[in-house]
Amino acid sequence: MTTYSCDLDFFKAHFPAQSAGKLYADIARQVSLQWENPDLFDTIQFALSESAARNEFIFEDGVMIANVMMDGIDHPVHMLYKIPEGLDMKSSTGDEHVTLVFVLLSPLNENSLHLRRLSRISRLMRDRTLCDRLRQINDLDTVRAMFLYTDLDEQAA
Repeated sequence: MTTYSCDLDFFKAHFPAQSAGKLYADIARQVSLQWENPDLFDTIQFALSESAARNEFIFEDGVMIANVMMDGIDHPVHMLYKIPEGLDMKSSTGDEHVTLVFVLLSPLNENSLHLRRLSRISRLMRDRTLCDRLRQINDLDTVRAMFLYTDLDEQAA
């Protein structure tokens, strides 16, 4: 049985709910700072806005998974935002009141790896107990520890 981790590159325990645009701008700002590349800001903000407009994000039980494949990054980025007051977001099925946002950004050339990461993150984010605990915890180390999980495919073999 193999244990995989989804190490968070960034965790914001309290993001003030304002708008989707401000959320995307904050994500873009954090990644730009991490890569020390201010040119990434516009690219990331545009990619997130376009993916949202195409209804490519996943929503379930107050959780949004913003996943984007893009140029300009050379390894995946995992981020978690907690929005205690919630933020109303547009989805393919209507408005969703979101309190957790998981961000997965992957290099454009990692299609199959992106899909595998997205599948694993989706499984984690469908766990209501895990999501409820994430909503209560503000400590980065504790949150990171919660993202250790077992490869379900290997268990089935």
